[in-house]
Amino acid sequence: MTDVSLISQQKPERGEDQTAEVFLSLGQQILITVLAGGAVLYGILAGPVALLRFFAAAITLFYVVFVGFKLLVATAGAGYRFPRLTLAQDDKNLPTYSILVPMRDETRDGFRRLLEWIDRIDYPKDLLQVLFVVDEDDQSTLNIVRGHTLPAGMELVVVPDVGPRTKPKACNYAMTKVTGERTLIWDFEDRAEVLQLRKAVATLDFYMARDKTVACVQGMLQFWNPRDGLPSVLYWAEYVVHFRWMLTGLARLGLIPPLGGTSNHFLTSALWEVDRQYGATKYQFGSRIITVSNIWDSWNVTEDADLAARLVRCGFTIKMVDTVTFEGAPDTLRKAKNQKSRWLKGFIMTFLVQSRRPIRSMREMGVGHYLAYNLFIGGTPLSFLINPIMWATTALYLASRIFGWEGVTLFIEQLFPPYVYYPAMFVAVVGNFALLYQMLLTPLRQQEHESFQHVPVNAQNQQFGLGWRLFVGVALWWIFTTIPAYKGALELLRTSTRYYWNKTPHDLSGRHEDHILDGGGRQALPAGANSTSSWSGTGEHRRVR
Repeated sequence: MTDVSLISQQKPERGEDQTAEVFLSLGQQILITVLAGGAVLYGILAGPVALLRFFAAAITLFYVVFVGFKLLVATAGAGYRFPRLTLAQDDKNLPTYSILVPMRDETRDGFRRLLEWIDRIDYPKDLLQVLFVVDEDDQSTLNIVRGHTLPAGMELVVVPDVGPRTKPKACNYAMTKVTGERTLIWDFEDRAEVLQLRKAVATLDFYMARDKTVACVQGMLQFWNPRDGLPSVLYWAEYVVHFRWMLTGLARLGLIPPLGGTSNHFLTSALWEVDRQYGATKYQFGSRIITVSNIWDSWNVTEDADLAARLVRCGFTIKMVDTVTFEGAPDTLRKAKNQKSRWLKGFIMTFLVQSRRPIRSMREMGVGHYLAYNLFIGGTPLSFLINPIMWATTALYLASRIFGWEGVTLFIEQLFPPYVYYPAMFVAVVGNFALLYQMLLTPLRQQEHESFQHVPVNAQNQQFGLGWRLFVGVALWWIFTTIPAYKGALELLRTSTRYYWNKTPHDLSGRHEDHILDGGGRQALPAGANSTSSWSGTGEHRRVR
């Protein structure tokens, strides 16, 4: 590793604590100390039972608000209809596009497949810039990319070994090479709809004509292999609920839909405005000066969710686009545990960062946006962390009634007076039933949605007859999800694992992928679409900076 020293950081407008590199700000440390001290003092003065009763009431209030909010958003998402748009017929008016493909520990066969899928994009190739972003220390992946003769418009970006070795840091560095007017993040395992870029252009232009603050449209992720096992089908249903109902519901309500890490189409100028306000970093790298932008939080393991808040705080708005990107779902509980632990750890990171400086954040986001965003981001991992406590309390109470443990029964009843007990029971019965019903109904609602027509026929067939699997597995899945929640929280508390990136392995061999996604051939183009799959263009990309 080359000797690296920090030269300077452009003075950020938003404070040096607006990054996950700072675990807890001074204000948060003081607040936690005061709350913990207050709880201890209250327990001493009023007694431990009164303290536990307060916690039971607080948890019940959280459940009522959080579950109610999720059901409201999901209902809004179910009624969401994407605008009917006509794709551009004149390629001369299309914007230039830069596609960032961050890569780490990838395979030769997977890279070959990636090139094939990028080649399927229906977009003028002379308007595309594709950047394969690889860390300097990842020699195996570098050798794979260098072993291919890349067509014009494709380029390898080697990320200097400075700062954390994370996807957001790699994207931050690669942005200094970007020349397109629009920027897209494309994960290595992505299998995007061939018309996705054209749809994103039309959708973003449509919204920008009505609202100049719109700077990003987000596509929907979906798993192409829900039948690979019980984890796959549950992950598939969870993704459908999240992207089709929750994120579209947030967008419909005018709130902040957290970005999903891939299939995010940005105005490049908006990303540079984020960089300006958050402050780029410069390093002495050998004899060179290395500039690393600060668009994404380089220390956050869910940098996408955090970027959504950054964009809004900088005055921008996020919408959804009616397009699908496929990925392979984790097919084992171990893979699922590692992926979800990173997500939930990152959500806690993001909540800690975005809940700092609340007055300024509310002024920039709007009070409703601020509260809703932090409730969604912070409430998701919190619910998984406290669920086992409430389940255990309920099970113990039922056991005490069945076996006549009167002392245990009376103790638990003291913790749940009527004004706490009835709301808690309502959420436990009605709320959980509604969430379960939402998951069970996913296959049917998915097939009724307009964007289901974009799913290849064989992939559509994968989604039929999954109801009984969901019925059997949803409750077990909720119990299982508490494991990665605690794993992520413990990793966050340890400095050595705080920024550790649990990379999810994907089957990129294509053994089943072609058959499911396009019947063994190319993904079919809709009638009237332009097929521009040849990388023969050599036109220069227009710069935005």
